[in-house]
Amino acid sequence: MLAESLNIVLYNQKVNKLYNLKSETITKKYGLHKIEFEILYFLHTTCLNRAKDIAQNTYFSKAHISNAIESLSKNGYLVCIHDSTDKRCIRLKLTDKATDIIKEIQSFYQHMIKIMFNGVSEEEKISLERILKKMSNNMNDEFFNKIDTQKRR
Repeated sequence: MLAESLNIVLYNQKVNKLYNLKSETITKKYGLHKIEFEILYFLHTTCLNRAKDIAQNTYFSKAHISNAIESLSKNGYLVCIHDSTDKRCIRLKLTDKATDIIKEIQSFYQHMIKIMFNGVSEEEKISLERILKKMSNNMNDEFFNKIDTQKRR
């Protein structure tokens, strides 16, 4: 039973392949890298708006995030604004130019959800979400414990 469960979790590789295949249409159309696609969606769907927030909530490196922000800014999809109370803090704000991309990204995510949850009941979705949150927390705990252990060495 547990081995089968692990295989289901590892099924995530299939999800990633499908995700990359389906998102490629948008990334190619706008000349975006996957990380830029992800950052645009992150900024749109959360109230978080700093590079630090992106780094803490995704598994992208700070260097990759910095490069992606620079590219998105250069292409007019976001602006970097110094915080009025703390000049060291830079807030990221999506521009009007990003609106069409965001609409396509939202449509993409809705389509992915439709594909993945075809035939799944609301009750099953709720259970799955609860279980996946627990699993994610377990993996985050392990991941961050490992980082803390490495830093202490």
